[in-house]
Amino acid sequence: MKELSHIKKVEEEVALAVKKANEDAEERISQAKSECSHTTKKMIDKANKEMDTKIEMAKSDAENESEGINKSIPDDINKIEKESDKNLDKAVEVIVKEFYEIK
Repeated sequence: MKELSHIKKVEEEVALAVKKANEDAEERISQAKSECSHTTKKMIDKANKEMDTKIEMAKSDAENESEGINKSIPDDINKIEKESDKNLDKAVEVIVKEFYEIK
């Protein structure tokens, strides 16, 4: 009888130990999930911050380039107008010359 009582006591102790081990394991799993979630959130926040920084830099670069293009447009137009005037003058000279040669 003592042995049976001892076996039951050992079984109860083992059952309690297994229950405690399961609870501890579940707690560790819960903590690991929480840490993983926290780490993932931090990584996402960091990636979003980096993305925002790159977008702002690209936006700034595009604005600077646009300003440069807009500043050069009047000069480009003037150059084209001068070339056009020269070409028109040459064309008029050729036409006048041809016209006088025909007469």
